[in-house]
Amino acid sequence: MPRKFHHNKISGEYTEINNDSIFTGEIYTARENSLITLTQYDKSFYAIHNGHMVNHNHYVGTWFASGNLSGDFELKKSVKNIKSPIKPTL
Repeated sequence: MPRKFHHNKISGEYTEINNDSIFTGEIYTARENSLITLTQYDKSFYAIHNGHMVNHNHYVGTWFASGNLSGDFELKKSVKNIKSPIKPTL
């Protein structure tokens, strides 16, 4: 899920799987702790994700969804190697 930030606001969507869900949320930081809350929704599914930061750009928590579903989640920022079409000159 690529994350887009504006102050403490986040939005994103799945990129590796075929799922139309949209995520919106916020990160709150106080007293050297960061909390995250995300809402996930599509045409017929809603979920709330609440968690905390355990390492830089690494969050863990619990989600609750329509249909009496729940579970744990882990959210990490990943960086993929991108090959540049431009060759460096020396």
